[in-house]
Amino acid sequence: SVFSEKQNMKASGIVRLSVSPKTSAELSDLLLETDLASLDIQRFAKAFPGIAAAGIRQDLQGNLKVRIDELKLDPTALDTVKGKMALENGRIVLNALDSPIENISAEMIVGGDEVRVDRMTAEAFGGALEFSGRAYELRTQPMLELKGAVKELPLGRLVKNINPNAPQLAGHLTLLLEGRAQGLAVLVGRCLNIRL
Repeated sequence: SVFSEKQNMKASGIVRLSVSPKTSAELSDLLLETDLASLDIQRFAKAFPGIAAAGIRQDLQGNLKVRIDELKLDPTALDTVKGKMALENGRIVLNALDSPIENISAEMIVGGDEVRVDRMTAEAFGGALEFSGRAYELRTQPMLELKGAVKELPLGRLVKNINPNAPQLAGHLTLLLEGRAQGLAVLVGRCLNIRL
């Protein structure tokens, strides 16, 4: 079990162990599957403090599959990892928001020193979210590229979630974003379209 009192993960794969000339180990064809609803968020937050800071509530949901094609169990060779992660039917509720983020679907591919999110979609506040991007040159000068869209987000519902006492707004927000960053410094960023 992983961050749970009951068994909540299926795993299969191959482990290769070599003891000559020096000990090394390698995982391949590893498949992990879990239902996020089975995770104990409090246990998870103890291991990853950022989870607690994000204010994630216990009712996390989604089917997570992780496939590792190749991974050498050597800290100096972590850039050799190759694999894929997929999340379907995700749902998350944050303490800061009254409405959940639902129908989360994401696909991420890891290869060498690049992590790529081919697609991430979700529904929130009555609108749709879409994102894709990649992080690369992770061992030297990390670069981040991101494209995103917020589509047909009802302004009244959004404002009410942020501040229930704020004046009511009508209309819908559509926002397209594109940006790049190196390390923590934003190099390029632009808003392609805002429609109210």
